[in-house]
Amino acid sequence: MLRWRWTNWLTLFGAIVAATVLVAALLRFQGLVGSAWATGLIGGLFAAVWIALGLWRWREVRLVERAGHLVLGTVAAALLAGLCVSLGHRSGAVAVGGMWAMGMAFAVGLAVIRATLGRGGGAMSIATAMIEDAIRMKVALVFIALLLLLVAVLPSMLDVDQLMQERMKTFLTWSLTAVSVILSLLTILLACWSVSRDLVERQVYMTLTKPIGRGAYLLGKWLGVVVMNLLLLTVAGIGIYGFVLIMLHSGTQRDTEDLDVVRRQVLVARVSEEPRPPADMDFDALFEQRLAQLRDEFPGEYDTVTPQQANGIHAALVARWLTIGPGGAQQYLFSGLGQAKRYGDAVQLKLRPYATADPSDRVVYLAMRINRHLFDNPVLQLTHDQFRTLSVPADWIDDQGQLLVEIANLDDPRQPQTGSVTFMYEHALEVFYRVGDFGANLLRSLIIVWLRLAFLAMLGLTMATSLDFPVASLACLLIYVGASASVFFDESLQSFARVRLEDTLSEWQRLIGLLAMFWQRLTEGQIWDAMKVPIRLVGEFFLAFVPSFGRFNPTPLVAKGQVVSWELTGQAGLSLGVLWTGVCGLVGRWLMHHRELARVTV
Repeated sequence: MLRWRWTNWLTLFGAIVAATVLVAALLRFQGLVGSAWATGLIGGLFAAVWIALGLWRWREVRLVERAGHLVLGTVAAALLAGLCVSLGHRSGAVAVGGMWAMGMAFAVGLAVIRATLGRGGGAMSIATAMIEDAIRMKVALVFIALLLLLVAVLPSMLDVDQLMQERMKTFLTWSLTAVSVILSLLTILLACWSVSRDLVERQVYMTLTKPIGRGAYLLGKWLGVVVMNLLLLTVAGIGIYGFVLIMLHSGTQRDTEDLDVVRRQVLVARVSEEPRPPADMDFDALFEQRLAQLRDEFPGEYDTVTPQQANGIHAALVARWLTIGPGGAQQYLFSGLGQAKRYGDAVQLKLRPYATADPSDRVVYLAMRINRHLFDNPVLQLTHDQFRTLSVPADWIDDQGQLLVEIANLDDPRQPQTGSVTFMYEHALEVFYRVGDFGANLLRSLIIVWLRLAFLAMLGLTMATSLDFPVASLACLLIYVGASASVFFDESLQSFARVRLEDTLSEWQRLIGLLAMFWQRLTEGQIWDAMKVPIRLVGEFFLAFVPSFGRFNPTPLVAKGQVVSWELTGQAGLSLGVLWTGVCGLVGRWLMHHRELARVTV
């Protein structure tokens, strides 16, 4: 009877709304605008009162209870947004609306997950219970609320006096970083807390008495955390994409050039191409010519060329090609730009000229010709040792998808002020072109973040099978920090203990070389320098058992408008999703299988 009564109430509510809309539409069609407006107002008020009474009367019904929460949240958000507008804080109203939209998306997604996982048994039922426990956990709710709050509030915290391109990069960087960090901490806490609580409170006994094995138990826990992360990442991704569109159409750009830079260099997926020598420059012939000169200058030393000597000669030739003397010119060929020509978007040529004489006005005077087109003005003024991005029309690309860039140094060779101009430094001369859209790029970046979270979930479950909650959480946090900063730690270890070893050596040979160097420094009395070697060994040993999140960090790529390729996503899937997660899963299953859950007493 209870179900019939509340469904009848809901049916009558729908009838009230439909009748109000129909009558108001008929009145408006007859030209009675005032009567139509009054009918809509009276019908709307009556429907609001009716639904409020129904939500209170049948609040014990779970579906009605959840609908009531949604209605209350919507009313509260509308009132708060209206207050922000009345006080002149439109950005605050947008933030409130964004939080409400993401909250509704989370509620709808949670309902879909419950309906989907609730139909299965075994590991699916454990996953459902895991999600329900997470929703009831106050700490988890705090993390979820913090996630929605940061994504919604970040755009209103940015300085509107800045260029829109800088604000957009800042928002993308901080929002993706916040999403990754918050969900990583939440994943570790949920995974460690769930298994530790089941073992301490002995709830695992009731679970394993059912036809569920220990491996299925861990799989269900992992599946619950992974699905929860998938929902939260989807909601956060929708929020980030929505706020990007709001910022793009907010009209706060400085000028049309600023908006064009955002559209062409930030909200895109671009790849870069390094220059290569033109077809008429034969590096092999230049190498042989230089080698002959060295043999004449140093008889007997270059009769047999070692790999180190060959690399040195080749590096010197490349440096000479990337350097333009006063009054000189060089050609640089960029190929593989056929896709950019098909897109029709302008290509970005990024330069960082370095003047060897360090001119007093810090200006480098160049002339540039691209595929027989004189670029811009006859004299191009660039700042010494600073990046500058130039836009090259797509129709300048030839039918082979190539750009031949000729750069001339206009410094007077008789009275040089600038000296030579070189592009030897990393990323000092490259071309960027579009290969995709921002939406797909953001999606791939979120997939990589999700794969990282999947590994952390399995790591937390594995740690909790044999450690208490505090110890397991701290161990996971240590591994998470090491994985996130693995690239930085590796570079720091190499800089801390400078050891010159051949790159061609095997790992065993490198280990023997390090030990020999340690003993040599120790016998020479260089105690501190000797102790650096074992410190480096310990650090490298730790990093060997930690995945490298730095290799799969999509945040800087998205913020700079560079493509997060499917190749990088696939590598992250194989490394993090299959290898590291699989190894942790096997270890966790073995530990769970050999753990004594109950002691038999006689």
